[in-house]
Amino acid sequence: MHKRIMVIIFLSVMFLSRTLIVQACEPLPDYWFAERYEFGPVNLPETIDLVQSPPDVAQGYFQISNHSDSPLYVLPMDSRASLVVTAEPSITGEGLTQEQTTEEILLIERAPDLATFVIEAGKIFTLDNESFPTLVPYIEERNVLDFSRPAFFFLPITQRGEFLLVFDDQLITVPFTISYAINENFTPEICGEDIESSTQQEIEFASEADYSVLISAVAFGVILLVSLGSIVGVRKLTTDESTEKTVL
Repeated sequence: MHKRIMVIIFLSVMFLSRTLIVQACEPLPDYWFAERYEFGPVNLPETIDLVQSPPDVAQGYFQISNHSDSPLYVLPMDSRASLVVTAEPSITGEGLTQEQTTEEILLIERAPDLATFVIEAGKIFTLDNESFPTLVPYIEERNVLDFSRPAFFFLPITQRGEFLLVFDDQLITVPFTISYAINENFTPEICGEDIESSTQQEIEFASEADYSVLISAVAFGVILLVSLGSIVGVRKLTTDESTEKTVL
């Protein structure tokens, strides 16, 4: 009798723990495409670095490093009209022009108010899918995040744009492109039905509440075992006494 009860409790606990482990698994989708962030020809100061992400990453980015002692301002392209003022040629009384061509004047003092991002001295800033729409609103998220990928599909169209950098008295235009290729490392994580499919990491992420339920189940099983053992003992004692009375 005791052995049967122990087997039932053991199987119940194992089934409950197996259920909790499988529930702890979190499916993770993956991106269909690899994004290639590339910038065009640009003349940067020696203290400013603009690095593009490797071509095979699922989510591309630009990394802007400011190694100078002055802040670096990152602005949208449409702010150029507020930063640059064109000086018209002046006319003398005799009708002769003193300036043969127009001159563009950079109003550097406006840069802090117009900047989308400010990279302080000695700091590094990453321009990625999350921050790009703030700087360049027409850039779209064209990568697909899913658990499966069809056998036939079209690559997204390459996106192009520009943004501005203002450093000291320089206004720098940065052209860029975002192109797409097949993500050769497309490996979504899908939770299986078997306990072997759950990784150790998934087991570790099981919530404390789940484990409290498991502990409660074990405690209940122990109490049940003790109670049934006591009942069986009482019955045995009663049977023995009855036997003794019969013999007498």
